[in-house]
Amino acid sequence: MPDTEAPDLFAAAESHCYVRRQPTTPEELERMLSAISCAEFNCIRYAGDDPAILEQLALFGEAAVCDSMPPHIAALRRDHVSFELTSPSGARDILARLVDLLQVRGVALPVSELAGDADRATLACTWSSELLVLERVHPRGRWLLRGAWGELHSWLATLPDCTDIRWYSRGQWEAGGAWHAAPW
Repeated sequence: MPDTEAPDLFAAAESHCYVRRQPTTPEELERMLSAISCAEFNCIRYAGDDPAILEQLALFGEAAVCDSMPPHIAALRRDHVSFELTSPSGARDILARLVDLLQVRGVALPVSELAGDADRATLACTWSSELLVLERVHPRGRWLLRGAWGELHSWLATLPDCTDIRWYSRGQWEAGGAWHAAPW
């Protein structure tokens, strides 16, 4: 994941990757945080104490990668994303497009099962016990993807017919509460 999200900030050795240099711009920091969020097994840690970065990682649901999280910052994982999709696609077809795009980007998504129909589909990966669930929430093309991770934000943004992307925590979605334009 680091090579995909922030190749200029990471480097690879024989059996591991490491941070080559710290981010210096807001754009680099966003890519670094995205790499942390997308990394498998919480393998990228944050040892710093910058409150803004700690809060961003908590919003990603990645408080566990922080060496010290202040008690006033609550972990909030935005893993529900709703969006408008104007093309007449079914849920299963949309998830298949996701798998195809990630493979083109060099992200091997070990799919163990892709099942569903036009209104609801699930995607199971071998490295996670969580399912990605996509369901139509409005007949005119509003969708909800549950179990989403940060990498999917860039995928949704590249779809030419995808608009009005809204990220929620589970509680925010269920309460009809505040949403954010990105998972962080």
